[in-house]
Amino acid sequence: MKKHPNTKQHYIPQCYFRNFSSSKTSIYAYDKSVSKSFSIAIGKICCENEYYSVLAKNVDNKDTIREKELIVEKDIFAGNIEPKFNSLLKKIIVCKDDWLSNESKSIIISDDEKKELAFLIAIQFLRMPERRDWLMEFYDGKFSENIIELFKQGIAIETGNQAFNDLNIESKVEDPALLHAQSLFNSEVLEMFTSTLYNKYWEFYVSTENDILTSDNPIVVKAHNAEAIELYQGLGSESTEISFPLSKNIILVMWDKNYFPLKNAFDCRFSIIDDRKKREYNHLRYGCSKNRVFGYNNDFSIVEFSKVANNNNEIFYNYTVC
Repeated sequence: MKKHPNTKQHYIPQCYFRNFSSSKTSIYAYDKSVSKSFSIAIGKICCENEYYSVLAKNVDNKDTIREKELIVEKDIFAGNIEPKFNSLLKKIIVCKDDWLSNESKSIIISDDEKKELAFLIAIQFLRMPERRDWLMEFYDGKFSENIIELFKQGIAIETGNQAFNDLNIESKVEDPALLHAQSLFNSEVLEMFTSTLYNKYWEFYVSTENDILTSDNPIVVKAHNAEAIELYQGLGSESTEISFPLSKNIILVMWDKNYFPLKNAFDCRFSIIDDRKKREYNHLRYGCSKNRVFGYNNDFSIVEFSKVANNNNEIFYNYTVC
């Protein structure tokens, strides 16, 4: 059987983390599993071996290999998606510097740029391992079993042959990477998630210090209505507040238009973030991280605050989708 060496493939692009780094090659990290902070190479974070490689049959249809002819990370992400993402992030950072210097009140990005960035954020959201795990559960779990039962019942009724109810039909997803790719590049799915993000008020909070944290799960969804129905993995739920750090001193917050109508005045504009909200968003990054939080400085004092807040059930009010 033909073998390929393991290849590290990133689910969060390196160009994103460079906005939280002074050297552009390494970043400070806090690891929750060992309660320690350290410097680490950006190329070694938020990646897994063969994350995008899909299984393919050999010509004899007996053995499986990892198909390398289409390398999703190299050809699609690095070659197409990430350069656009990086370009828009750089523009926002330049606009932030200009805003701090001149107090410009102009809109940061055009409507077309907002739509493109919404598309890129939707891809980033769906690109995460948590989304892939959800897909596996969705197709390979109890839901799949229920769908099969409904399918058999429907065929039995349609044909008048009740024997269809006794069919032994199994549903098992053999290749998570293939299922993930099919969902990730499904135009209808992407359009739904893109439209959901685009149709929110976007506020760009700015810190005058380099103290905005990010994590290995940077996009956090918080709903202010605990009874809201979860739509699109929480992104489309009523009352949502979606936060996504863009750099060491910028965090994008997307607000549900119906629940936060006053945010219309801040749509696609900068606002100075106060200390309370900064603590809250940094705390969310820690609380919703899988294991690591990242920052420009080797200062993770927010971690101690987060531990206390978690014990006291503070800040994580209503529900948060991590």
